[in-house]
Amino acid sequence: MSSAENKLRDAYDQIVACIQEGRYADAESSAQEILHSCPDEANFLRLSGIARLRQGRYDDALTQLLASVRSAPEHIDTHTHLGVAFAALGRMSDAEESLRAALLLDPNNESALMKLSRLQSLQGHEEEAHQTRNRMIELNPRWRTLQDAMKLQADGSHDEARKRVKNLLREDPDDVNALHYMGDICMSQGAHNDAEAFLRKAVKLAPDFAAAWNSL
Repeated sequence: MSSAENKLRDAYDQIVACIQEGRYADAESSAQEILHSCPDEANFLRLSGIARLRQGRYDDALTQLLASVRSAPEHIDTHTHLGVAFAALGRMSDAEESLRAALLLDPNNESALMKLSRLQSLQGHEEEAHQTRNRMIELNPRWRTLQDAMKLQADGSHDEARKRVKNLLREDPDDVNALHYMGDICMSQGAHNDAEAFLRKAVKLAPDFAAAWNSL
C-alpha cells in the first residue's frame, strides 16, 4: 500500500471515529479536506453526507450522497443512507427507489429491508410492509422476537418488550438490531443514559447503521 493510500485509510478511520463520537462537524471538515484534492472519492463523499445527515442538513447530505453513488453505484450503504435522506425530505418514492437499489445489490441486506418496511408502514402500505417483515424473519428468525417486542412496546407493555430484547442480547451481545431496539425501548421509558449506551454500542459495531444513528 502506497503512502497516499495509507493517508486516505488513516483519514477514513479518523472520520468514522468522529462520527461514532458524535463529532459531526469535525467529521465533515476532515472529509472536505480530502475531497478538496480528491473530489470524486466515493467513501469520503459518503462520510461527508452521513455527517451532514446527522446534523439534520438533509439537502446538503443528499448532494454528497448522490455524488458518492455516482462515483460508486455498487456501494450498498450509500443507497440506504440516500433512502434515509430522501425520506427525511418527504420524498418517499425516491426513498423507496434508493432502498430497492440497495436490495438489488444485496437482496438479503437486513438494514435496507428494515428501512423499507418502516417506509412502507409510514406510507400506509401495510400489506407490503408485512411482506417485507416476513422476508426479514425468513433471513433471520430473531427478527420475529424483535417484531413481537415492537408490538408489545406499541401496546404499552414496555417491561415485557424489554425482557424479550434483553434475552436476545444475552444470546448475542453484539446483535446491532437488538441493541437498537433496546435503545429505543429505554428511551421511551425515560432511561436516556441507558438508551444512549445501547445505541452507541450499535453504531460502534455498525458505523453505517443509519436507523440507530437516527435514534441517538
